[in-house]
Amino acid sequence: MHRHRVPPIAVLLLGLLLGACTSWRPSTLSPRQLIVEERPVAIRITLADGERVVFDQPVVAADSVRSGEQCERTFTPEGRAQCRGVRAVALNDVQALDVQQPAALRTLVAITLAGVALYYGLLIAVFSTG
Repeated sequence: MHRHRVPPIAVLLLGLLLGACTSWRPSTLSPRQLIVEERPVAIRITLADGERVVFDQPVVAADSVRSGEQCERTFTPEGRAQCRGVRAVALNDVQALDVQQPAALRTLVAITLAGVALYYGLLIAVFSTG
C-alpha cells in the first residue's frame, strides 16, 4: 500500500486560495448612502477606538447600521475573527468604512495556480505509483 504525500506547493497554493476571492476597498460614501445605493454584501466599519466590525448584509435602521445576519464578525487586536450577537452601530460613530468586493485578478491568479498545482500533483501521483 502506497502512502501519498501532499506536495508542499499544493498546501501553499491552497492557503493562497482561501483569501484570494475578495478584498476591501475604502468607501467615500456615507454609510447610509453606500448601503442604500450599492447594497454591499459586507462592510467593515472602523470605530473611534480602532475596533473593526464587519456587518454582513448591512441594513440602516433609524440612525444606526446593523447586520442583516444573525452573527456579527469582529476582530481582536491580534486579528482573530470572533462572532457575537447582532449589534447596531450609530452612524455618527463610524470613523472609516470599507466595502467587501470581488478581487477578480487575484481570483484568476488563484485558479491558475490551483490548476498548476493539480496538474503537478497528478503527475507526481502517477509517476510515484508506477
